[in-house]
Amino acid sequence: MRSALARIKSKVARVAHEAPLPASRCPIRCDLRLNPPLRESEVVAFEEKHRITLPEEYRTFLLEVGNGGMGPGEGLKTLTESAERSPTSDLDRPFPFSFRMYQEDEGRFIDARRNEPYHQPGVLFLAAVEDPWVSVYLVITGEDRGLVWGCGLVEGGWNPEAPTWEGDQRAIDGPPRRFLRWYEDWLNVILPNADGDGEDKACPARPE
Repeated sequence: MRSALARIKSKVARVAHEAPLPASRCPIRCDLRLNPPLRESEVVAFEEKHRITLPEEYRTFLLEVGNGGMGPGEGLKTLTESAERSPTSDLDRPFPFSFRMYQEDEGRFIDARRNEPYHQPGVLFLAAVEDPWVSVYLVITGEDRGLVWGCGLVEGGWNPEAPTWEGDQRAIDGPPRRFLRWYEDWLNVILPNADGDGEDKACPARPE
């Protein structure tokens, strides 16, 4: 996790120096800056209020990198805004879906999510990648705790994958990304010549 955080901090700093970014790359609708990080006491107060412990990667991001701001769509929401825009306030109740359910029986998973309402517990809103078509949530409580899921009309409901932008065609048959991987993948898209694990993450051609 520390190496991922170091890469993200470096790339966040690059955005500030390299803006405005080339118009030929993915469209950016957010402010190119992050809000100041939270204090430990503020995070603890939030956790106590909701009777949870935030997943380690997201918690550390809030404390060391920023509390919302620059990110997919119109940007990451602050921790308070994320809670307000989550499907329910029951962050301590388990999210009912998991990637394991999808792997074991895709048809049963699709039927289950079709019959379940949008308002599910255990997830925290992160960003609207393409509002209202695709929104992204962090699983706080449940089997997929710490993983990022998508939900929206394009996704057909809850889906074990969350895009970073409108043209992100990542398949759903691989494990969902954790928060830092998801956020760094977005940074890799908007930054010229950025890469994460040696792979060129340049933005592909925008679909017509």
